[in-house]
Amino acid sequence: MKKVLSFAVVAALFSVAVSCSHDNYVDTTGTLLAQQKIVIDSFVNANQLPLVPDTVSGATNVVFNLQLGDTSRHITNDSSVVSFTLNGVLLNNQVFSAPDSIIKFNFINPSQNNSVTANNLVFSSNSILYYYLTKIGVGGHVTLITPSVWQYGASALAIGNVTIPANSPVYLDLHVVDISKP
Repeated sequence: MKKVLSFAVVAALFSVAVSCSHDNYVDTTGTLLAQQKIVIDSFVNANQLPLVPDTVSGATNVVFNLQLGDTSRHITNDSSVVSFTLNGVLLNNQVFSAPDSIIKFNFINPSQNNSVTANNLVFSSNSILYYYLTKIGVGGHVTLITPSVWQYGASALAIGNVTIPANSPVYLDLHVVDISKP
């Protein structure tokens, strides 16, 4: 009986340790979100970024700056190919996407995207970057810092030679170059 009980205690402790692992931790209490807000606020202040809290999308702890561009040429009901540049930076200043080339993202047929970066950006309808992208047109620009829950989540994501660690807030600076039909 003691061996069974000891095994159960060890198994319970192991499962708690695994479930709290940084790589797979899904924040259901808001603790991680609160911790990331402190990191985000520090990054904004240290870099003197002119970003304001998002009070519209419902995404907690996102800060952003939005320039609309030509809103007559914008994404329509996921039927567009968007060409953009993206500066993506972890909050430790490690760059995972440099704005030195144009990335194309095909919302209808992602297999036609022109780079690994585009395929790994996770432009889904629940992505905060997707949300802002649907608000701007050609020439538009969005700068945002988002907690992990609103963009990449609880799984690590490899983009080029850099891996975005699980549960990492990120700085994203996106400029829309063109929007066209596939």
